[in-house]
Amino acid sequence: MIAVTLKNTGNASLTVSGVTVSGTNITTSGGVSGTTIAAGQSAILEVPFAPKQAETVSGKIVVSSNAADSTVTLSVGSVGVASTTYSVGLNWTPSASSGVTGYCVYWATSSGTT
Repeated sequence: MIAVTLKNTGNASLTVSGVTVSGTNITTSGGVSGTTIAAGQSAILEVPFAPKQAETVSGKIVVSSNAADSTVTLSVGSVGVASTTYSVGLNWTPSASSGVTGYCVYWATSSGTT
C-alpha cells in the first residue's frame, strides 16, 4: 500500500471533486473524492499495489478539486515481484487406539519425515 498525502497549503478549504486513474492494475482507495480538506490540513489517498506476478506497472492518478490549480497529476510506476503459492494435501488413517483426541501437523522447510 502506498499512502499519498494530499495537503491543502492554501488559506481556504478545498473540495476534492474527483480522482481518476489510468493504467493497468492501478487503483485508489480511502474515500478522498468528495472530501473537504480544511486549510493547512491533509487527507490520505491510498494506492494499493499487490501484483500477482512479476510485472511493471505504470499510469497516472489525477486528483481534481476547486483549488486554484484544480488538478494534480501523480505518475505511478512500480515493479511487482511474483509470489509463490503453496498447497498441501493431508491424508491419514485414524488411530484405532482409545484416547486419541486429535493430531498435530508440523510444517518443515525440507521434505521427509521428522
